[in-house]
Amino acid sequence: MGEKSYRQLEKQYEIDFRLIHLWVSKFNGKPLNQRKTKKEKSPEQAAKPLSKDVWLLQEELRKSKLHVNLLNTMIELQSFIRFSIF
Repeated sequence: MGEKSYRQLEKQYEIDFRLIHLWVSKFNGKPLNQRKTKKEKSPEQAAKPLSKDVWLLQEELRKSKLHVNLLNTMIELQSFIRFSIF
């Protein structure tokens, strides 16, 4: 390659550095890599850190489920108290 990097040429000519790399590779007669097909991700790879928005939504869902559990328990207790004999 010459004196400038692909990134510098990108800024100078406002052409994506990947396209410049492709042109240089073709000009030099280098074989171009074929695009690789997407591989199936393992569960470990698929488990990326969640964005803050997703985390907040999951936390809100967890709290809502707890609230529903609390309300159902209160209804059950009220029914028990109402029909029990003291």
